[in-house]
Amino acid sequence: MPFFAVVPTTSARPSSMLLAAGYAPAYGKRDLAAPELEHVRRALTFILQQQEPFPALVVDGSWDIVMANAASGRILGLFQDLAQSSRIWHGMLCT
Repeated sequence: MPFFAVVPTTSARPSSMLLAAGYAPAYGKRDLAAPELEHVRRALTFILQQQEPFPALVVDGSWDIVMANAASGRILGLFQDLAQSSRIWHGMLCT
């Protein structure tokens, strides 16, 4: 059994281990904007729209937000405003 099948890792890590061992990577890295993934983007967009009015996100293997619906933008916008105001307060208190 391969090491990465036992130890939890991200999808990028097993591929790099396989390459280092001289094997082909298990998963190819593709950008979601690639033309061959159009059907995947359409499906994800449909799923995100169906989740309204609830927030929904699509994240990649590094937990970066790749796609989001409008409700998640409204929710995350609140945190962005909060982060902005906390930076202002931090700047006022620390100077």
